[in-house]
Amino acid sequence: MNQTPLARRAKTRDRTILMVDDVPMFRELVALFLTRTAAVITAASAEEALDVLHQRPVDLVISDLHMPRMDGSTLCRILKADPLLGRIPVLMLLRQGSDEDSTVAVQAGADDMLCKPISRGALIQAVNHFLESGLSRGLPRVSIQAPVRLRSDLLQAWGTARNISRGGIYVEADCEFEPKTQLWLDLVLPESST
Repeated sequence: MNQTPLARRAKTRDRTILMVDDVPMFRELVALFLTRTAAVITAASAEEALDVLHQRPVDLVISDLHMPRMDGSTLCRILKADPLLGRIPVLMLLRQGSDEDSTVAVQAGADDMLCKPISRGALIQAVNHFLESGLSRGLPRVSIQAPVRLRSDLLQAWGTARNISRGGIYVEADCEFEPKTQLWLDLVLPESST
């Protein structure tokens, strides 16, 4: 369905994105790229972003991973742990070609990732995915049902993997591990022998 320019502008004003980066040029560039997509507010630090998020609702947070004092992964972890803010998708901006950055972003709970330098088209596509899909999680999940062995240094248990994505795996088990316990998971993916 085609919308009139007036209807598109009204819809744009209803959506708000928070752009967090310590470099003014990146904040301004992202705001410029997204001018026709949503209202963009900016924060120069993760601390400032938290202040903004406690004062007004936003539909999406775009955050640089590398910032002084509090980095983007810490900001993401704080948001995902907060009962009121945890539903807000986080799009993390990473260094080009850094596998370490990708790992850190996924472990922090980022819903999606883009690399700098930012491609206008890729940014708009990623943002529209969240804004037009009712703010679903960014990383597609595949339903599975596979037995999983969970191991820590002190405990071993069995559970069932229910779904998996690039961002993580959901496992049901009858035991509890202490928060932040490092776990090893052993499982055989469907249609695979390893």
